[in-house]
Amino acid sequence: MRRFLGILIVCLLGIGTLKGEGGLPFFTNYLPATYQAHNRNFDVVGDEKGRIYVANFEGLLYYDQADWHILHAPGIFRITQLYKDRNGRIWVGGYNLFGFLSSDRRGSLELQLIFSERNKGFLGEVTDIYEEEGRICVETSIGDITLEDDSMQDFIVRTSRQPAPLYYQGLPVNQKLALPDGITLLATAGKGLVALDREGRELYVLSEQNGLCNNNVNQIYADSLGYVWGATDQGLFLVDVHSSYTRFAETEGLLGEVQSVCHVDGRLLVGTLQGIYEKVGAKFQPVGDIHYACWQLQPDKDGQVYAATAGGLFRIHAGKVEQLSSAHTLSCFINPDGSCYAGEVDGIYYIGTRARTLCNKVEKATHFYQDSEGTLLVRNIYGQVFRLSEDKKEYIFVVPKNASGAEARYNNTLYQQGGHLYVQSHVGLFEWDATSQSLVEKPEMSGWLAEASYPQFVYPEGERLWFTNNEGKALRVYDPAASSEGLSRWNELLYPVHHLPVLAMDIEGENIWLGGSFGLLHSRWNQQEPDYQRTNHTYIRRIILDQDSILWGGFSGEDRLETDLPSSRYDFQSHSRDIRISFSSDALSALGDVEYRYRFHSGAAWSDWSTTTSAHYANPRPGSYTFEVMARDRYGRETAPVSLALYVHYPFFLKWYCVVGYVLLLAIFIMLIIRLRMRRLLQEKVRLEQIVAQRTSELRQQKDKIEEKSKQLEVALDDLSKAQYELIRQEKMATVGTLTKGLVDRILNPMNYVNNFSHLSLGLIKDLAENLKEDEERMTPDIYDDSTDILEMLRTNLQKIEAHGLNTTRILKAMEEMLKEWKGQVSVMDIAAICRKNMEMLHTYYAQEIAECGIRTEAPDPDLVQIAEVDAEQFSKTIMSILANSIYALQKKCQREDYQPLIRLTVSPDETQENVIITVYDNGIGIEESIIGKVFDPFFTTKTTSEAVGVGMYLSREIILNHGGDITVASEKDKYTQFTIIIPISQKKRNRAEGSKTSPLSP
Repeated sequence: MRRFLGILIVCLLGIGTLKGEGGLPFFTNYLPATYQAHNRNFDVVGDEKGRIYVANFEGLLYYDQADWHILHAPGIFRITQLYKDRNGRIWVGGYNLFGFLSSDRRGSLELQLIFSERNKGFLGEVTDIYEEEGRICVETSIGDITLEDDSMQDFIVRTSRQPAPLYYQGLPVNQKLALPDGITLLATAGKGLVALDREGRELYVLSEQNGLCNNNVNQIYADSLGYVWGATDQGLFLVDVHSSYTRFAETEGLLGEVQSVCHVDGRLLVGTLQGIYEKVGAKFQPVGDIHYACWQLQPDKDGQVYAATAGGLFRIHAGKVEQLSSAHTLSCFINPDGSCYAGEVDGIYYIGTRARTLCNKVEKATHFYQDSEGTLLVRNIYGQVFRLSEDKKEYIFVVPKNASGAEARYNNTLYQQGGHLYVQSHVGLFEWDATSQSLVEKPEMSGWLAEASYPQFVYPEGERLWFTNNEGKALRVYDPAASSEGLSRWNELLYPVHHLPVLAMDIEGENIWLGGSFGLLHSRWNQQEPDYQRTNHTYIRRIILDQDSILWGGFSGEDRLETDLPSSRYDFQSHSRDIRISFSSDALSALGDVEYRYRFHSGAAWSDWSTTTSAHYANPRPGSYTFEVMARDRYGRETAPVSLALYVHYPFFLKWYCVVGYVLLLAIFIMLIIRLRMRRLLQEKVRLEQIVAQRTSELRQQKDKIEEKSKQLEVALDDLSKAQYELIRQEKMATVGTLTKGLVDRILNPMNYVNNFSHLSLGLIKDLAENLKEDEERMTPDIYDDSTDILEMLRTNLQKIEAHGLNTTRILKAMEEMLKEWKGQVSVMDIAAICRKNMEMLHTYYAQEIAECGIRTEAPDPDLVQIAEVDAEQFSKTIMSILANSIYALQKKCQREDYQPLIRLTVSPDETQENVIITVYDNGIGIEESIIGKVFDPFFTTKTTSEAVGVGMYLSREIILNHGGDITVASEKDKYTQFTIIIPISQKKRNRAEGSKTSPLSP
């Protein structure tokens, strides 16, 4: 299929006829490869729903603007005649065949035969069908003499008439069709489609030479909007005969892509990539011997035209061509004395009568404009705008004051309108002030910029402005004096060519000329598009299930061939694999596309606009859907959406009763698991009772062992007190580190035994007490009282042993922690993130205390990032130790008074940006001045032995020192306490500063 495109702007009054300027209307071919049937077509008709019916050699073709379909004639009979009567019924005739079109219950089109091979007799070849006195008249090759039944008694059957043959220029005319506007169309056998005016003069001929599918046009059909369908021996065609759009291309003598258009003294000159052409009648002829690409045609006041071409600058006047230069020229500016400035590839040149002189190095200039003071402004192909000096040797960039950056010099548009010069840049629209030699912003005139920020093409015309986007497409018009409704209407009429790149434009009176890669297009102002006033509709054409089952064929109302759906909802089984819905509009178009968009859910996003006329829903999920589709005609106007309710049934295994069954099976399964679990619990109970009885018998045997262990524990506690005293007393723990470490190891193991057995013995005593209670009736009161007293004494002693053992273990662990060699691996970490994490851990570990006291916490800002080289684990341990002390201090103060507790954790770099400062502040009980100096001493604490050991702050200080940092404390009793930590950001810098000493924490 070949599609030819063109353009027309707004029109104001009535339908006119194209004449005078010539050109061809736009048409579209439909070849056999498109409609998948025989190439030969005999007749064509259409209906009001946008559907076309064709008598094809293979049968009846019909096109619903979505897909082509075919109905095969019965047996070997062919269909050659179609006729639509006043009621809209379409009659079909052929070889020994007569009937009409109707729809079946599924909406598929079918041929209702009145006479065929099943009838008696012979009808012959149907040569014409028409109405006469309210009856259908059928003309056949042999009339009714061979009919042997009454099947045709309701019709007039005649022998074919033999009218006088029509000829045009010696060729037979198959059909002559007179249109309401006076145009007569001739379907010829050998010349194609011929259009004649009221006086019988030839307007144009559509033939194979200018792209028509075949010169032998058998029949044509015209609708009320001026669209004409033609049936040929090699396909079908659609032509818009009433449109004002016409085109000129190679078949009219115009070769190459159009770059410039110029009217002067009633003559039309067109510059293309292959030369310069002048319009003579309906054809174009070359101007002189110019075969170079012509970039610009510039007329002067004397009717001369200067042509800037790839072969130099030419002057054209009265049919004569004079070459002024031979260098590649892109543009020119004509001086009153006949000299000019030429924009060439390497600069701007002055071309006089005898000389060609380089003025400046502004390369590839494409536009020249002069202000009221005589200053020349120039734009080149890069969108740069320059102001030339008086002698044209100097040039200055013209850039808006509020534009910055190198890119501000590019992609600017320079044009002249109403004697004023304007520059459109990415920051707005500016007017050139000739007095101040600067740009003045004009926001009140920039209404058109909303449609095109970087227009590639601008054409001023009076108060109107024609422009494209940055690709040269989407041509639009802007008129500040027009209403928004008027502007919208104008631009709707421009929409059919929104995808064409416009390179040149010229307006002369009613005539509008556009040029580009598509050739030359022409239209008239005073001619209106017939289909613009029509309200278009969108129809569901077909519903197909699993690619082969037709649920709805697009027709209803039997022989009326309506489009109403027989059902408001279509149901599909759960095993449906694919649902295909075809749709189209009743809007025809030989120029521009009709586009569609759809969705399967109301409220969902629409699909992108495209020319696709079907929607597929593969493997649909069960549920209800509302399919919606809408069309956009060639003017960009949207039709009302058409909706279709769809329902996909749930599969059997998802029915409600199946779901209830699944729930019951699950409940039974859970009950079985519960019963099995209860049985296992009973077995476990018996086993535990046996274990209790065995342990009770062993309790007496372990009593002596417990007493012995108690004595050993007292000795161990005494030894531990002495060791602790010695460790605190020594100033440097390193001198006795090895001895103390061995001592800790030897004490810690027995303490573990003491703690474990004391805890176990407490459980045994509890069990023994319960047993004595059960045997109380079999014992004398004295024995029972003595036994309970002994057990109570044992329980008390064991609790003390366990408490002291745990304290001792805690002390040993603290000593062991102190004796560790604090060497770790530092890495680059986010200190702020570690602190925020520690604050989160604080809220987790001390959630109850924070809630009870209403403690407010302040952590580093979530967006703060502070990088430093640290051992993340040790550093985090230090921060958590200080935060835990803060919680303790706040909790103690809350027990005494009612106030707002606060913990604040901050992270910031110091003034040198080489260290990080971390502060932990709380407004708790504070530290007395007399003991603040002992805070970092080992084993110093203000808490009880069960609450703390006193090495946390000592270890924190050691960790900070190992990082090369420092930690200090400031406090005031009952007011606040603040710990300040300073650590270097880079351990490497710290090592270099210390004389390359090895740090305990090496990165």
